[in-house]
Parts: sequence; structure tokens; C-alpha cells
Amino acid sequence: MAKAAEITAVSPSAVKATKRVLNQMDELENLRASLQYSRQVIEELRQTEDFAEGVNAFVEKRPPQWKNR
Repeated sequence: MAKAAEITAVSPSAVKATKRVLNQMDELENLRASLQYSRQVIEELRQTEDFAEGVNAFVEKRPPQWKNR
């Protein structure tokens, strides 16, 4: 339950992105291709409102208000 609480506390879009990367890594045997795919997903995630909100919340020392689902 503690791990579930940790996961649900972070950005939903980050959880989805992590799941996409892990699922893709399971399908790919080539480490280079897996790392390239991870970079793609991270770049997409950096374009979300949640990325900016996470950075701002950290700097402002407040809980984030996630918007992306």
C-alpha cells in the first residue's frame, strides 16, 4: 500500500510514460533501441503541463497540482 501511495502521488502522465517505456523495454531486446525510445518518451513528457508544474512545485516547495491524465 505504501508503494501504491507513492505511485499515485506523482504526475499521472509520468506514470503513463514510465509504463510505456517499461512495456517497450520488455518487447525490445536491443538496449540501444530501448534507450532511444526512452529518450523519445521523456522528450514528449517534457512538453506536458505536468512537467512544468512539477518543476515549479519543487522550486516553490509545495505539493504539485497535476493536470495531465
